[in-house]
Amino acid sequence: ADHTKVIAEMYDHLFSWARRPSQRTTRSGAELEAMRTKSSRTGVIIGVYDEDGIALDLTERYRGRRAADHRLKD
Repeated sequence: ADHTKVIAEMYDHLFSWARRPSQRTTRSGAELEAMRTKSSRTGVIIGVYDEDGIALDLTERYRGRRAADHRLKD
């Protein structure tokens, strides 16, 4: 609850970024279907706050890791 405002701001930034023209790709239905059937379940996972909210095989390589603290010190 303490971070509701920041989370909303980050979603707004992500939404704006995802709608950039450079992110648009047109593919046929057949191409999309082919991509689904040969998927190796890899790629970018967006919007996951808790590693338990996603399948283990997609996150086992990253579980328990923490990002370095890059905040500016006063």
